[in-house]
Amino acid sequence: MVSHNHGPVVSLQPQLRRLVEQGEIGIPELADAILDGAESVAASDVHIEAHAQSYVVRFRVDGMLLDVISIPKSLGENLIGRLKMMARVLTYRKRVPQDGRVEAGGIGIRAAFMPTLHGEKAVLRLPVANVPQRLHELGMTDDDRTCLERELIGGHGVIFLTGPSSSGKSTTIYAALRYILEHSPLIPNILTLEDPIEQEVPGVNQTQIDPAGGLTFPAGLRTILRMDPDVIVVGEIRDEETARIAVHAGLSGHRVLTTIHSGSCAQVYARLLHMGIEPFLLATAVSLIMAQRLARRVCSSCAQPRPLDQWETRLLSGEDSSDFTGVSAPGCPDCFGTGARGRLAIFELAVPSAAVRQAVLECAPAPLIAELLEAAGMRPLRVALRNAVVAHQVSIEEAIRLTGGIRDERAS
Repeated sequence: MVSHNHGPVVSLQPQLRRLVEQGEIGIPELADAILDGAESVAASDVHIEAHAQSYVVRFRVDGMLLDVISIPKSLGENLIGRLKMMARVLTYRKRVPQDGRVEAGGIGIRAAFMPTLHGEKAVLRLPVANVPQRLHELGMTDDDRTCLERELIGGHGVIFLTGPSSSGKSTTIYAALRYILEHSPLIPNILTLEDPIEQEVPGVNQTQIDPAGGLTFPAGLRTILRMDPDVIVVGEIRDEETARIAVHAGLSGHRVLTTIHSGSCAQVYARLLHMGIEPFLLATAVSLIMAQRLARRVCSSCAQPRPLDQWETRLLSGEDSSDFTGVSAPGCPDCFGTGARGRLAIFELAVPSAAVRQAVLECAPAPLIAELLEAAGMRPLRVALRNAVVAHQVSIEEAIRLTGGIRDERAS
């Protein structure tokens, strides 16, 4: 296995090795040291995975998995058992997935356990430190933020946030809720359905989905509509039933915020139409759509300017020649050798125009809807990414990586 450890990650290894050498007696302290070490390097996740002859501990930092230490197979099994005890799940159940929660140092850590070919794998999701709390901290342009703020306070309808997993959608929703609480003329009745609840927001009635207990998104949403809500948050649109109830809630005078997995603003319409939502409902209910991604900020300590190759220029700008330059980062101790340090959110925000609504009524394809959204003022994700390259906020390599998930809808 190739190791990419540098800097602070390497500094953790001697302590962890000493605990491994203690054998079974050092397992409780080893588990604590792994969690403390992950927190010290601002890791979002800890992976402990079984290989044929060993277990490997890895940290996800700025979206990248870094190898931390390899430990003997028997000790790895004991470590998994210790973590299952801490998460309050059944230690003897090794052939079925389990989810739990570890309380460590006053913070809650989500824990998931899954059987694999060579043994159980554990993933611990840590609360991310220094998460943006306000809309103005997210990195949107002034025009986009003003547009979103206007839609949050005035009117009704559904606001859709879209993007892949771990693209910051939940952070945006929590920031939006804080804005509503702080700027509404009267204290609103806000109710949420979440799976899971990632942040606690005072003044908001937050509910954790529990399918085993019968509390699903559709069931919870029906109940919320009987509780005189002003603002409703649906953690994720996963099926037609939830989508249909959310759309009807938006049409009946409520402000609804929700997320849906899709690639772009235009594709949200395509996804909902594919789910079976009637075009006449969709054309009226949607008040705003925002797509977002999290890019890895280039490490300022090792960033170096370089010209773009012709194929890179074509991919990032759509042209064979351009006068903009970028940066690359070979890696250094400050960035654990990855060339990146921190994250940068990029957005595309769309408010449907009359032409867009008419196109939705006619079930127009995503490329046409994308063209109409741009004509109405939407700045596409690909443009936001190119601007980040020009500003030397992200490396050329990171921009190339992200373009794989950002299509030019007009060329589809």
